[in-house]
Amino acid sequence: MVGINYSGHLSLKGPRLDVQRIQKLLVKRFGYSEDNIKIMSDDISKNDPMFPTRRNLVSEFENFVVTCVPGDCLLLFFSGHGVSVPVAKSAECIFPVNASGKMNLICSPEMNQIVNKLPKGVKLTVLLDCCHGESIITLPYTVLYTKENEFNLEVTGQPELKGSGDVVLFAASLTEQLSYDIDGGFMNNSKSGGIFTRNLVELLENGQISWLDFLTKLTERTKSYKQTPQMSLGSVLNLNQFVEL
Repeated sequence: MVGINYSGHLSLKGPRLDVQRIQKLLVKRFGYSEDNIKIMSDDISKNDPMFPTRRNLVSEFENFVVTCVPGDCLLLFFSGHGVSVPVAKSAECIFPVNASGKMNLICSPEMNQIVNKLPKGVKLTVLLDCCHGESIITLPYTVLYTKENEFNLEVTGQPELKGSGDVVLFAASLTEQLSYDIDGGFMNNSKSGGIFTRNLVELLENGQISWLDFLTKLTERTKSYKQTPQMSLGSVLNLNQFVEL
């Protein structure tokens, strides 16, 4: 799990708190062991291998997928900045703590390469609470919001990615959208955090809910911010199944 608050004009209030929220959810609701949770944040020594520079993030992401075995369930959570930059064509990117402009970004082609190394029989859930998150990882199926309270599974037209296996991506916003970080204020900083993460945790912490109900309620909760959560899949998923992370 990665939470980067940054500094200066890029500073955010919520990402490190978002990591705490997701960690609590995983342990109390989904039965994860704290020993199996790694946290990368920018409130530790810059010399620590868990300090979220580009090099450290890529190293941890790659180790994450290549050291697992069939039957493993993995979760990758990122809260911080996401950016969209023109490379050969527009690419959406994670913004590490040492990124500047177009330097030291981790962009969608690189993330796709990492995810495609996932062994068969391993489940990976990716939660991205950042701007432009929908396309940071490109998967062959997208759950599209077609009209009020109705979602349909559609092929994105990228059959070369159909080997991406049991991957679920939940992004805080569409490719062209921003994702909002709320400042709880000096007297109530514990309320700071991403709109996406705070609502996701509230919907999941109290019991079972289907993917369809979860996506419907999350979309309703975030629409006043003009922020549309997006779900993409590496393989077909029954949206009436209960959410499992």
